[in-house]
Order: sequence, then C-alpha cells, then structure tokens
Amino acid sequence: IEKFLDSAEGRLVREVGALLRRMADDILERARERKLLDRFKPESIAELEPRFRKELNSVLKGHFVGLYRDAVKNAGLEIGLKAKDFSSFAAEDIFPEDFEEIVRAESFSVVRDLSADVQKRVSNRLFGGLKDGKPISEIARQISTDVDAYTEGQVRNILRTKTTEIFNEA
Repeated sequence: IEKFLDSAEGRLVREVGALLRRMADDILERARERKLLDRFKPESIAELEPRFRKELNSVLKGHFVGLYRDAVKNAGLEIGLKAKDFSSFAAEDIFPEDFEEIVRAESFSVVRDLSADVQKRVSNRLFGGLKDGKPISEIARQISTDVDAYTEGQVRNILRTKTTEIFNEA
C-alpha cells in the first residue's frame, strides 16, 4: 500500500507542480501584457485571477477517483475476490454518489487554496522585486524557484494528506 501511495503521490505532485508553474507564469505574463509592472500597481497584480484551475481540478479529481477505485479493488483482493471480478464493475458499482460529492468538494477546496497561494506568492514576489528595483527576468526566476519550492514542500504535504484521507475512506 505504501509503495502504491508513494507512486501515486509522486505522479500527482509532478502534474500539480507543472500546472502551478503554468499558473504563476501566466499571472506574470498577463501583468506584463497589461503593463502593470511598468505602472507599479501591486493591487492590480493581486486582482489577476489565476488560470488553469479547471485543469488543476481535473487532475485532482482524476487522481482521487482513480485512487478510490484502486483502494476498493485492493480491499476486494484482500478478502479473496479475484482481479477479473472487478473488470465487469461499472463506475457506479465502485463509486457511490456520496463519495463522489466528497471528492468534488475536496478537489475544489484544494484547487481554491493552491491557486490563491500561487497568486499571493507571485504578487508578493513582483511587488518586492519591483520595489527593490530588480529586473523582471530576475523576479521571474525567483517566482519559478518559489513555486517549485512550494510544490515540493507544502503542496506535497497537502496532497499526501488528501490522498491518505481518500484512500482511508475507501
């Protein structure tokens, strides 16, 4: 079980990390396009809505649904069912509606929190960098480094916790 969870978590962290980097890069690019960096309007930068939330939600939901189905299958194997017994199951057979709502709410909540954190980090880096007179290229590198560190630290922990919760619910 531990190997399975570690493997699933590693894939998820990579996918989520890539989306968070795209989100951060997009915020920076839109700030450039709107010339918010030239006018030094940090409040306007903070108002830019992060994109790619739908994609992030899709990745998380897909991960949680797959995790739940695998956990149900593993539980069945532990009680003596054969793997072929699961091939005829429809999604409704192994994915109760109540649990689907829980997964939807969890993935939506995680997306909301992660996108808000990325938006805040980008805004803070831009504001601090511009205030200190740093070139945009250096600020962009700092944002990228910050998002990568955030993904490997806090995001990994958040996803590990949610993955464990979903697996245990099954």
